[in-house]
Amino acid sequence: ACKDSRNKVEKALSSMDEMVEFAKTSEPVLSQLLADPAEATEVEGIKDPSLTLTADPLPGRRLYGIFFERAMEGKAPAGAASPEDFARLLELSEEDTEKARVELFQPRLKDLYESCIKK
Repeated sequence: ACKDSRNKVEKALSSMDEMVEFAKTSEPVLSQLLADPAEATEVEGIKDPSLTLTADPLPGRRLYGIFFERAMEGKAPAGAASPEDFARLLELSEEDTEKARVELFQPRLKDLYESCIKK
């Protein structure tokens, strides 16, 4: 998805949707594993059965920005995960998601500001 996000946004979005869907479907299996007393010693300390994919902050923010932009424009398919779910999947901090939103909206706000000054 990171590689595709540079050139093929639609392909990257498709990959991101698949990642989120896979994580959702894995939660019951992981929950069952955590509930099994025989496995308890090996998964000690794990409270959340959610599957996550640790991402470096910069590529993670880029992917989150693309995912967030699609949601903001209303182009997300029905039943698609929310940007917050995607951020959780990538283990992005609140600071990273905020930076991604700023990176997304800063050029738009600048254009809006400049157009207002011209009027």
